[in-house]
Amino acid sequence: MNYRLVGASMPPQVHIYLTLYILAKGIGKTDIVGDLLTGWVEERRKEISEEELVKELTDRMQKKWWELKKGKTTLTFDDFKIKITQELVSRGLPDDYIVKVLNNVYQNETIKRDRIS
Repeated sequence: MNYRLVGASMPPQVHIYLTLYILAKGIGKTDIVGDLLTGWVEERRKEISEEELVKELTDRMQKKWWELKKGKTTLTFDDFKIKITQELVSRGLPDDYIVKVLNNVYQNETIKRDRIS
């Protein structure tokens, strides 16, 4: 199975108790945190699908582009797509999701441009 590292900061009292617990029980932090996050993901998937999250992310990126344009940026749309790609890659988003977001932003921009023309 393929795993990814997820880091988190927590208050000292939580860290101390977690450390005491894993040492006393002879288990790893990954076991506890992994179980908690797996449960969290399962619950969230009931509320919002990955497709909905892609749409929400697309909307955030689109809004970011429109705000940049309002500010009279010298950044081209292609440069903006590169910037988005770098940001999403650095956050660990898989390529296929990045492509979906970029395609959606491009389609939205094309539709908006066509309406103006």
